[in-house]
Amino acid sequence: MRERRENRMKRAVREAGAWALAAALTLTAVLVPADTLQAAGSGQSSYRGSGDNMAILTDARTVANVPKSLEETEVKWTVQVADDPSDWTNAITSPVEVDGTIYVLSNGRLKAFDAVTGKLAKAASDEDLINNYYNYYLMGGKVNGETMLFVESQNIVAAYNSDLEQVWKTRSEDVAYGNDGYAPMYLSDGVIYGLTTSYSGSSAGAFAIDAVSGAYLWQTEVPFTAAGQGSWAMGGGYSGMVAAGDYVICGTEGGTVYVFAKSNGAVVSQLDASADHMQNIRGAIAYTGGNLWFTMTDGSIWRVAFSESDGALGAVSSAKITPTATNSTATPVVYNGRVYVGCTDTDASGSVQGAVAVLDASTLAMIYEIPVAKQDNAWSNKCTDVAIAADTSTGTVYGYAAYYDKPGSVVAFSDQPGQTRAEFFDLRDLVPEHTSNYSNSQILLGTEGNLYYTNDSGYMVCVGKKAADVDKVEIISGAGSNITADGKHDAVFVSNAPYDTFLYIMVDGKILDQDCYTVQEGSTIVTLKADYLKGLSEGEHIIAIVSEGGVAEAQFQVVAAQTPGGVNPGGDQNQGGSGNGQNPGGGDTGNGQNPTGGQTVNTDARDLPENAPKTGDLSDSLWMLLIVAGGISLGGVLLQRRKSR
Repeated sequence: MRERRENRMKRAVREAGAWALAAALTLTAVLVPADTLQAAGSGQSSYRGSGDNMAILTDARTVANVPKSLEETEVKWTVQVADDPSDWTNAITSPVEVDGTIYVLSNGRLKAFDAVTGKLAKAASDEDLINNYYNYYLMGGKVNGETMLFVESQNIVAAYNSDLEQVWKTRSEDVAYGNDGYAPMYLSDGVIYGLTTSYSGSSAGAFAIDAVSGAYLWQTEVPFTAAGQGSWAMGGGYSGMVAAGDYVICGTEGGTVYVFAKSNGAVVSQLDASADHMQNIRGAIAYTGGNLWFTMTDGSIWRVAFSESDGALGAVSSAKITPTATNSTATPVVYNGRVYVGCTDTDASGSVQGAVAVLDASTLAMIYEIPVAKQDNAWSNKCTDVAIAADTSTGTVYGYAAYYDKPGSVVAFSDQPGQTRAEFFDLRDLVPEHTSNYSNSQILLGTEGNLYYTNDSGYMVCVGKKAADVDKVEIISGAGSNITADGKHDAVFVSNAPYDTFLYIMVDGKILDQDCYTVQEGSTIVTLKADYLKGLSEGEHIIAIVSEGGVAEAQFQVVAAQTPGGVNPGGDQNQGGSGNGQNPGGGDTGNGQNPTGGQTVNTDARDLPENAPKTGDLSDSLWMLLIVAGGISLGGVLLQRRKSR
């Protein structure tokens, strides 16, 4: 067990980059070369909540609390968002989260809900409605530090502030190309990028809008190429943009990849992935590690090399997602050498089913697939985009995807390096009857590990770990300590996590080398060494004891060492006192009576012999010694005087 733990810890230390610790401990995916990921819960500033269009959350709290089995999962709440749940045209947007608030839109009205309770917090007024249309796209994010929500309906885009007041709205007459909008928008550096759609056999367009003012910065024609697809053929399409360097990239109906210059919308390069334009790119483009990733409506996955320096497209690789895949509109998620992607395929009998496939990122070969419930109809894509929570210390991935089938549910799976067989469970039996309907929603993976999705009945559903199963790992001794960084005394902190689940220690967001601390059982007792503490600056610091079950955090204060002869104004909280507070792990760590915090921990009674005097006894002994010494000195002086006489 110890060897396994040390190997995991060494791997985490070796592969970790820059770590940040804020109100929620935010970790960065370190097992795959990728763009920096957003903190969990900070909103969806682009299609999937991160700059690369892939929903990968590595926050330790999120990973600890996501549902990992059917038995530990429950429906937290359901809420009716649409005005009329019986009318499928009232279907609502996928949910987005910004700073712990969930936003959705239906019937032209933007609404905000409390993430914990599902209660309606606020709704846009009648004056701030966007046109009532059954197809919308909603995106949330930060612009100049302020929460902003952006809605696209047909070819109109509107912006709202956190009070759900409409800040600006574009006009249809200002749209140069296209008459509708199905593609996800993308926010990058204060600019909204998107793609319009046309139904009339005409060109559509790519666009850039200033997120603050709502002014169009540029519009570029996207030629209509899908004529061979018949009366259903569209221009433009459903594909979301992605930014890479000074460029934005999207796919289209007819299967063309376009690269646009961010500055002026000029087409820099393009690739006809579908040579005859009979297949479409309907998922957002993803970007990581110098490669673009996307799927097509023939059930194929594509990887295309991309140069950020000049916008050029390079080497192309493609393969069927599964041997029997027939369709996909999902965006691939690439992590730790594997690809997670939803598709439609058929089983051995020829029946249509959905699947999440796990592929080798290098070869595009399928490692295994996760089937979802079958349905008589063959709607385009059974599984939506996969959202994953990844444990960066072990490489374990927990993935979730909604699928288009009644009752409108979620398939959940786990994957780890070297795994070759599917391990999954389905949440369909948990879905309440009154919310049963098809779901084509993107899964929102919330900060606390809950899953949020919407369906065609206009309901939003929240599922998560049962309250009794949520890990509440915490520091039970040492929190709030005042530590003298004099290079002589250690500091002890105790986590209630089991000792055999310990992974590593972080201070102020940085993983510590093992030489800086010791760990012992009972539950998990961590001792920061005196030499390490001496190097910390004065003031507040944060320690995080990271275990498999979660993260235990606490603050502590580093104070300057007392100069010789100085007065230590601490009373019973004397920095040099041996203390009398009992440490649950054994031995005294300070003189505070409360074992959960407030005590001084820089002197450990275990370092003293059993017969060592207490602080008060030592003081009395010193006074007696001084009196005796003074008496001897006085006697010597008197004796010397008598001799002189």
